Amino acid sequence: MSTPLSGTLPQPAGRYDGVRALLRAGKNDQAIVQLCAMTVSRPDDLVAKELLFDAFFQKRDWLPALALAEELSRRQPDNARLEKARIATLTNLKRYDETIVQALRYLERHGDDLTVLDTLKVASFYLGKIDDAIRYGQHTLDLRDAEACRNPPPFALQEPQGPPSGANVISFSLWGAAPFYAYGAMINLVLSRTVYPGWTCRFYVDGTVPPACVAFLRDNGGDIRNIEDEYPRVGLFQRFLVMNDPAVGRFLVRDCDARLSTAEADLVQQWIESDYPFHVVRDHVMHNELMIGCTWAGRTDCGLDIVALMRRYFHAGPTAKYGHDQRMLGLMLWPLIRSRCLVHDRHYRLEGVHTRPLAERKGHFGAGHQNLAAVLAEVDRLGIPRLP
Repeated sequence: MSTPLSGTLPQPAGRYDGVRALLRAGKNDQAIVQLCAMTVSRPDDLVAKELLFDAFFQKRDWLPALALAEELSRRQPDNARLEKARIATLTNLKRYDETIVQALRYLERHGDDLTVLDTLKVASFYLGKIDDAIRYGQHTLDLRDAEACRNPPPFALQEPQGPPSGANVISFSLWGAAPFYAYGAMINLVLSRTVYPGWTCRFYVDGTVPPACVAFLRDNGGDIRNIEDEYPRVGLFQRFLVMNDPAVGRFLVRDCDARLSTAEADLVQQWIESDYPFHVVRDHVMHNELMIGCTWAGRTDCGLDIVALMRRYFHAGPTAKYGHDQRMLGLMLWPLIRSRCLVHDRHYRLEGVHTRPLAERKGHFGAGHQNLAAVLAEVDRLGIPRLP
């Protein structure tokens, strides 16, 4: 989940601009170094400490994040934002019983809140209280839908006429040197030959991706695009740019560390046959965002400009913070496509949205594969060369 402090901190001019820019770019380690120096020289600088919490939270370094959240809450006991930050951090530390107690207390005092309801969903799920988790997940989805529909962007979907022209493309973002992402891209490229025959895999990459990985993708039919050449210079969002390519007809947006599968391809085929221009899959109790960043699809001939929608969302400048890709899709794209979207959903329903239920099954679409030993076994089985 995104940090509960995102976008809510006070904005003193000048002093914190540099570290805010680092945080938006996802450069959390650099921000932490600068913020630690600030807090050592100014121990009572609560803005710097909130920014430092944000950096540790985004880095998923939960123990120092919790220590900061608790200190800030002690010093500002009536600050609901800080109370919410502490609850979110407790969830990530898997202290689920504490999470539920504090989250329910928060809701009683302050009313509905998306972040707090999400913590209740997560805590309930991992404590085996599945019905409670689904109840909280549905309520949060309803709130997100209402929020998105209250203030839709001033654009309209144009109804496509006939089948799309152009290539079928599966779009991925790939940056950094983490092997399960690099190998995942290579695995998905190989899998696509049988799972999605006739589709092209497009990879938006940056300069940190291992060159041998990029070479394999290019030499085996992948369409390579350089992140540095594309707006908005934030890796997670790059894969959405396929929507603006007039040479593309239909597109899928997927994660490198997930796996393409025939079961997923069956849902895509149902979408194609439905004549709805957009497709969304929610396949887990945790999938209560309006659009999951790695399990949606669409057509390019609907008159919607994804770059314009991103710019509208990035009112404070592009951000690489975790979760903002889904937040942007939910607020900006979802209200424009909700009535012209086929949704496959295992647990949730929204009134007025054409939804087909998904049966219970082991695993879920979009699940990350980050066990390196298992990933390397896949690599060897598929005859993919090991990276140096």
